[in-house]
Amino acid sequence: MAGMWRRIRNALSIALIVGLILYVAYCTEELYTRIQNNRKLQRLINYEKEINELTSMLGEYKKEASHVQRSLKLLREAFDQVLGDRKAKDFGDR
Repeated sequence: MAGMWRRIRNALSIALIVGLILYVAYCTEELYTRIQNNRKLQRLINYEKEINELTSMLGEYKKEASHVQRSLKLLREAFDQVLGDRKAKDFGDR
């Protein structure tokens, strides 16, 4: 009878140890998953910051491009006017 109780106690001890190992493994996996999700979230937040910065830079470039286009238009008009004046002067000199 004592041998049977010893076997039961050993079996319960082994079952408890196996249960504890499985619980630790589950907690470790859960912790690993949370760490991975946290890293993904951090990466997404960094991407969002970079997107906002690039969008802001693109807006500035668009503004600068529109200023450059206006300047080119004014230069083209001035150049056309100078050419027109020069042609008129050349025509008048003939």
